[in-house]
Amino acid sequence: MKSNYRQSFILLLFPFFLHAQAIYDGQIRDVATHNPVSFVKVELLHSDVHTFANQYGDFLLKNTETDSIPHNSVQYRFFNNAIIWEGDHDIAMELFSIDGRLLRSIPDLGNAGSYLLPNLPVGIYLLRLRTGDDIQTFKLFSNGIFTRIASREAVWHRSSVAPREDTLMLSKEGYYTRLIPLSGNDTLLRINMLKKENKELHYFNELIAPLAFDLLSSAPPRTYDAYVSTVKIIHNHDDDLMYYINTKRYKYHFTFAEKQLGFKKGNFVFNQTQYLENENRYLYPANLNYYQDLDIYVLYLVSGNQMSCENIKLLYQKILETSYLSKEQLFLFANRPEFQNCEVPLISPEELYEGQNYQALNLAENYGYLRKVERKELEDTYLSRHDIIVFDAIPNDVSVVAGIITTDFQTPLSHINILSHNRGTPNMALRNAWNNPQLDSLLGELVFLKVQSDSFILRKATLAEANAFWALHEPQEIITLDKDTTFQGLVDLAYANHSYTDRIGGKASNFAEILKVHLDGNPIPVPEGAFAIPFYYYEQHLKDAGLYDFINQMLVDSAFINQPELRKARLKELRDRIKDHPLNPELIQLVENKINHFADFSAYRFRSSTN
Repeated sequence: MKSNYRQSFILLLFPFFLHAQAIYDGQIRDVATHNPVSFVKVELLHSDVHTFANQYGDFLLKNTETDSIPHNSVQYRFFNNAIIWEGDHDIAMELFSIDGRLLRSIPDLGNAGSYLLPNLPVGIYLLRLRTGDDIQTFKLFSNGIFTRIASREAVWHRSSVAPREDTLMLSKEGYYTRLIPLSGNDTLLRINMLKKENKELHYFNELIAPLAFDLLSSAPPRTYDAYVSTVKIIHNHDDDLMYYINTKRYKYHFTFAEKQLGFKKGNFVFNQTQYLENENRYLYPANLNYYQDLDIYVLYLVSGNQMSCENIKLLYQKILETSYLSKEQLFLFANRPEFQNCEVPLISPEELYEGQNYQALNLAENYGYLRKVERKELEDTYLSRHDIIVFDAIPNDVSVVAGIITTDFQTPLSHINILSHNRGTPNMALRNAWNNPQLDSLLGELVFLKVQSDSFILRKATLAEANAFWALHEPQEIITLDKDTTFQGLVDLAYANHSYTDRIGGKASNFAEILKVHLDGNPIPVPEGAFAIPFYYYEQHLKDAGLYDFINQMLVDSAFINQPELRKARLKELRDRIKDHPLNPELIQLVENKINHFADFSAYRFRSSTN
């Protein structure tokens, strides 16, 4: 009996595939929401053949001009453990185990309705649905709780092309019309459609047409690149999906990853783990720039975005698979020598910018002290808001500075250009900036920088004109924080709260508040025995060391104010004098007594609570 069932399956499956060339079975979804699009008109161009998708976005189109064999138009959907169908004739159902045993047979389920599949043991099953001469067979998987339909190798169509004889046209009011070229192998279709108005648009997983790119792209802020538009993208290796980001809504990759992809570890961790090759990386961010004058798309990776050739090829191929772009249109920006080995189409900076040495990014002006900083040293380098920094490569992030000059050309919507735009500070690229004699002659000096669309101005400046500019453009109100320097003794954080901020600082008082928080009835795990040293002991230490006179004299010294290198040296001297002066023996005794209560612990950590 088992052998007969296997033979019947072979005989019944064959006619279905034999006739598949003339029947197009498909589902239509909204490219943004992934929800089915109902009642779409589906028609074969240059013919009278057409149909309409049902309320679930499913359609079945029979090309009667080339197919004279009658078929029953039954459409099946699978939702959770249920089959849903509608058609002109009653259907019959048979359920088989993978070895051909008949498990269930229902000869008449009607021409429309739903059927809840039974709970099945873990395994693979075959489901045969029959109406008249039409037989369809599906593979099922059961995990013991749910039974689901296996993929039938559906083809997701992405290209909108000029009409051909074998082209489907899909149309519905409120959506852009799509033209889908057909091939002899495409019988099970999955088609996305683009809504004309997307007020809550966050991203697309598929870029189906230039109109979709336009919906997502953002023009660069105040730059001469007037004919460049950019879409930020992320390839998520966890779900193997491309995310074409609404760049009008999300200016930074991190913000999108936090809001839409559930990355909750903060911007710093994002930059450390998702821009560098490491075991915790699963997101691969980049920018996709469209250059209108050249009619090309350029895949751009910032200098700090480490990506192996293998992952670059994956990203490049994923864009081709999920967009309307072709290899003739898509290039990787070859701003690193190692990209030459990645086996993807490249475009060099010279080709893209036609030999330019200068690129204006954010058109603005400011005064500041000109400094050089290597990108690899950035994390350990203090930057002042009155520094104009020359970088040897494009950093992923930078604190507030007066201006930025990079040796690499930037994408108009690079992270640091967005920061510069939001801060109103000049940003430019100059290929020879690192070894430029004009810039070298001004290093360490107070300068004026003005970034213009076709040139820049960099000259020595006076402190008077800089102060006048800063007074006009920077906040002038001085905020003095309250402090209580009379409170003595160590503070057990189990009994403190936010009102202790003026005694022990913000970090310690916030830690005290965390001790009071419970999740699901349990306290948040934190280091045991936390205590704080009040400001009183710090102030007494400065007084005992005679440092207040040193600090007050330093703050009014014009050389300290105007010369960054001298200021750096004097601050180091202050830190050294603080460390060299002996601590109050009473304070040492208090701390030792506190630690002795936790003799079982082999390590103790001391953290600063405030600046």
